[in-house]
Amino acid sequence: MAQGNNNVGPAPQWWHDPANLLLLFGLLSGVALVFLLPPYQVADEWRHYFRVWQLAGGTLFGNGLGDDVPAELYRLTWETENFWGLPTREPLSWSAALDFLRRMAALRIDEQEMLYVHFPTVLYAPVPYLSMTVAVALGRLVTDSPLLLMYAGRLGGLLLALLLTWGAIRRAPFGKWAFFLMAMTPVVAFQRAGMSADGFINAAAMLHVALVLELAYVPGRLVRTADLFRLGTITVALCLCKQAYLILPLLHVVIPANRFRSARDCRVARYWLPAIGWALAVWWAVSVMRGNYEPMAAGCDAMGQLGWILGHPLQYLLVLFHDLVTHGNQYLHELIGTLGWLDLPTAPWLVGTHAVALLVVIALDDDRQAALSPFLRVWSALVLIASLGFVWTLMYLWWAPVGAAELQGMQGRYFAPFLPLLPLVIAGSCRPDGRALLRQAVFSGARPSVPWVMPRILGCYGAFLTIEMLWRVTGHHYQ
Repeated sequence: MAQGNNNVGPAPQWWHDPANLLLLFGLLSGVALVFLLPPYQVADEWRHYFRVWQLAGGTLFGNGLGDDVPAELYRLTWETENFWGLPTREPLSWSAALDFLRRMAALRIDEQEMLYVHFPTVLYAPVPYLSMTVAVALGRLVTDSPLLLMYAGRLGGLLLALLLTWGAIRRAPFGKWAFFLMAMTPVVAFQRAGMSADGFINAAAMLHVALVLELAYVPGRLVRTADLFRLGTITVALCLCKQAYLILPLLHVVIPANRFRSARDCRVARYWLPAIGWALAVWWAVSVMRGNYEPMAAGCDAMGQLGWILGHPLQYLLVLFHDLVTHGNQYLHELIGTLGWLDLPTAPWLVGTHAVALLVVIALDDDRQAALSPFLRVWSALVLIASLGFVWTLMYLWWAPVGAAELQGMQGRYFAPFLPLLPLVIAGSCRPDGRALLRQAVFSGARPSVPWVMPRILGCYGAFLTIEMLWRVTGHHYQ
């Protein structure tokens, strides 16, 4: 007679999986925001919309820092600015808002009436707009309403960002609940629902880290050709999104050499894939700058600024340090809870609570069978520090006058793609000590006597974040 397994508890419920909860709350909040958010209330959304329109029509490059767009498409922009404001001026009654949306839905695009519009997003490569471009191109087959096409673009961006984030959580060998919390951070969830490059970038950065961790820490995992293809695809995509994230492919070095089937595969993953991504990023920058570069603001000169930095390195470091000290708290709020055109701040207590929750979950959510190597921790910390410095430097090059004493234009949301690096740096030890027993009690569901504490706590917290964000957005825009 077969012996039963007396150690088997009840089967885990679907909501015990953070990837499933991400889809639930991500779809609920995302679809609601797609239609609740008035046009262009995600920062720079109209500029991203014009870039998507370009790409959907087959136009890769622009003319200077802009291009010709249909007059009625631009009309949606200036009528929204006059009515709602960018940022929003004040809440409006539901009846007035719906009346405005009905009038905007009646607009029809006529490509015979074009005008030149300035939008610096013309410099972006097509990669972060892929799903939005497909959605708008398909939408143009059935409608010529600029408002309805905007909703289609938002939905396209939302679905791809959720799919990539879901894949990251499923593939991550540890830190799944930490990734869930990062994905539910109000700013990250808000950006997913808008017509913006940020939703794709945040999701792609998380998937990139998850793939590296899968290849480095899943027991017995060997790197196959399909793994190299996936890692190469997301690496190239990330490099072609924004120059700010070119440092991230250096993470490939942490994949142990004994995980590869040959020395050649090791070289491909560690050196060739990052090199290909960087080469394509340089190719795109040179190609687009040749006919599109203009200074972003008066007094700005990227090459002149680079020369000043190289000639005054200590003075430049003081500028960065002063900016961090002066605006560090502001950046933290913008990274976690400040939505819209920086005009929807959350309460400081929620920012602090979310930051603490992330750190606690990162330290406890650890089901690895092997300890993180000191090299991975140190190297990941260096990649994180270098990436942050690189973002600051790029902003200083493009947005600050030569030798300026302060930095303009920096926002905390630019740091969101670096959040997935935190588990690599500060995840707790997997030694069988008291902390490991606490992790087992909180996360494990293998025995009936062990409660599913963490899924319930974080599931409720995810529901709270969703409700809070929707309540805040609705109260901000509507009476």
